[in-house]
Amino acid sequence: TAGTQTIIARMKDEDGNIFEQEITLNYHKVIKNKVTLNDFTLSYKDGTYNGLGHPAKYQATKDIPTAKITYIDLSDSSICDEPINAGTYQIRITFEETDTYDACEFALDEWKIVIAKKATPDNMVASTMESSHDCKKVSDIVLPENWQWTDSDINKKLFYDKAIEATARYVGKDRNNYLTTSVVVSIVRSEEHYGGVASCITLKVCEGCGASYGEYDNQ
Repeated sequence: TAGTQTIIARMKDEDGNIFEQEITLNYHKVIKNKVTLNDFTLSYKDGTYNGLGHPAKYQATKDIPTAKITYIDLSDSSICDEPINAGTYQIRITFEETDTYDACEFALDEWKIVIAKKATPDNMVASTMESSHDCKKVSDIVLPENWQWTDSDINKKLFYDKAIEATARYVGKDRNNYLTTSVVVSIVRSEEHYGGVASCITLKVCEGCGASYGEYDNQ
């Protein structure tokens, strides 16, 4: 605070005698600068979930203090250092205090980043499937990472001559970032053929079911 103050100081002279002297102190208020919206530019853009961050960037237009950008998830008001998951984020930029600048913070309403949900996981399960002959029921079929068969379908039997349906669900930690996380799969069990002799113009004929299979014998 600016102003003056008078104090009484006790001092010694060269001979060791103590004496008092009145001293007036003058105080001057230090007025610091303030960062304004004209002192920097902010760039950002919307995106689609890809497991990576979608950060905003600022560029100072003059010599101002260092800033830190954080993000407020508008779904729950939580704060993060970088927006990754699908959602809408408010950008907040905070400038630190220095000897010549006051600390300050900006968070304009229009400063928002929207990360859209991705359509499906990269390892999406196909809607039709021919299982190995060794698979006798749905639970025998191994799905891609983070996919599971629903409990109500895991014990369904598989057939050669007709398709059955079973639902696979994506259960990865990032499942809330996708529009589609389940698929109904039509499954047929592959047949095991045996016997028969192929020629250059005919395939082998299975001795069990009578179906042609394999490849032509070109020798």
